[in-house]
Amino acid sequence: MTQRTYDRILKEATWLFAQRGYSASSMRELANAVGIRKATLYHHVSSKEELLFQIMYRLAKQMHESIKPLLHNSEITSADKIRQALKIHFDSIATNRLEVTIAVLERRTLSGEYRQKVREAVTQYETDFQNLIAEGIKRGEVVDMDMAVATQAILSMCNSIVQWYSPSSGYSMDEIASMLTNIILRGILNNELKTR
Repeated sequence: MTQRTYDRILKEATWLFAQRGYSASSMRELANAVGIRKATLYHHVSSKEELLFQIMYRLAKQMHESIKPLLHNSEITSADKIRQALKIHFDSIATNRLEVTIAVLERRTLSGEYRQKVREAVTQYETDFQNLIAEGIKRGEVVDMDMAVATQAILSMCNSIVQWYSPSSGYSMDEIASMLTNIILRGILNNELKTR
């Protein structure tokens, strides 16, 4: 199996799963989209579920790696760290909209080891956000709150954009991201920081 062929299969699977849904997509359709026979497809992948796993796992790991440098940056405030983390998250959604759509809609589809590995990767990313909030609480920049609940609420709000946003709204994706960031920050920052 060449990496180039596998990446092409993964790209077509991502488009197919996002457009039609995982359950409604068939390996025959995927093979046709790639331009190979179905039997040949199985020389490259073991199952449709493997492809779903790869899409979701790679996204979670990529998002964790993108936010990790913020955790060790001691030169900026916690408020600015959270603001930058939200920008990174929204940028990732804009760049990987199909992958995020799949992750949101198919989050309970995986089973067994695949489900566990994705859950671990997602938890790692959620822990990054919790740590940023915890640091903010400790510094007095963020109101005292349940960090796990806050993280779930924030990330759910961010990720839901793939389900309802449309350019016909009259706003760009960046403008929507800016609005949601302001809503989130006004909800968690201490009063004196909200107007900065």
